[in-house]
Amino acid sequence: MRLPAEAAAARFCTPTGTATGADARCAGPCPDRPHAVTSGLDTVRLPGSHAYEAGLRVRGSSLHTRRTKPDARATKLNEAYSALHADAVRANRLAIMAVHNEIATVRDQLVTAEPYLAEEHRTQPDWHRNASEQARSYATLLNGTERQS
Repeated sequence: MRLPAEAAAARFCTPTGTATGADARCAGPCPDRPHAVTSGLDTVRLPGSHAYEAGLRVRGSSLHTRRTKPDARATKLNEAYSALHADAVRANRLAIMAVHNEIATVRDQLVTAEPYLAEEHRTQPDWHRNASEQARSYATLLNGTERQS
């Protein structure tokens, strides 16, 4: 007899449901270890880990959502850059500098919110801080050029 689609989806779309199925498959060759897979899960070994990991996912999701606005602003500023006159370029580069700093701050927070992606999140803030510094240097250079004119 088959399970209704909803029940099957609920059972196999959770880490424990998938692991329970793996336990069942492993029970045949290893009858002495009926919970070979689920006994190693943090949710079984550490009761509070499920809520903790769910909290991390919520925090990570909100940080990714928060990051979309500065990403969009950066894209818009970079697209506008090529059409600007020299005097407006400085303001554009100062704006892009601020956006890169904001993105770097969010990425720094993602390191702890998404520890499984920490390595990727660690490299991104450095990249954005470097881009911010380059934009600042360019804006400073333009400022010096404007004073000499």
